[in-house]
Amino acid sequence: MPVLLRKLPFYDRFTTVDVRGQALRVFPYQVLVWVSLGPVGVRHLDPLTPRFPAVFDTAFTDNFLIHQQQLRDFAGLVPQQLRKSPDDLRAHGRQIPLHAANLWIHRNRPGERDRFADTPPFLLELHRGIGICQDADLYPRLPLLGARALRPKRLQVFLDYAKCEVSMRTPRRFWLFG
Repeated sequence: MPVLLRKLPFYDRFTTVDVRGQALRVFPYQVLVWVSLGPVGVRHLDPLTPRFPAVFDTAFTDNFLIHQQQLRDFAGLVPQQLRKSPDDLRAHGRQIPLHAANLWIHRNRPGERDRFADTPPFLLELHRGIGICQDADLYPRLPLLGARALRPKRLQVFLDYAKCEVSMRTPRRFWLFG
C-alpha cells in the first residue's frame, strides 16, 4: 500500500496529545505522526512495541531526534539497546550521539490524527541513525522526525494548509496508472 498518511489533520490552534497518560501540548501547525522505534535489523514490528507521537518537522535536517528520557518513557528503550553510530548530529552547537535504529510510521485513519488504519506500519531504515540527546536544554517537547528520514524511500509529502491536512505516500511506480 503506497499511502502512509491520508488527510492527516493538523490544527491552527493549540491541542494536546495523550502519551502514556500524560497530556502533551501540540503547537499550532505542528504535524504529528505516530511512530515506533526498534533496533536495526528488526524488520517486522512486534505488535507490543509502543507507538508515540513525533513532530514531522521539514526544517529539521536530520532523521530523528529524541531525548533519552522520551526514548525510555515513550519507546521503552534505553540508548544502550541501540548500537552507537560513529557519526554525531550537531544541534545548537552541540554534538549529539547517533544510534542505529529503525523507525516505523503508523498509518492514520483518513481525517484522524490519533486513530490508526488497520494496516501494518511503514518501515524506515535510518542508516544514519537517530539522535539521542541528554542535555536538559536540548530536550525537544516531542521527538522530531526530519525530512532526511523520508528521502531514502523517496516519500512524497503533500501539505494542504487551506484544509490543515497532510498526506504522505511512496512514489507511484507507473505514471500510467496514477
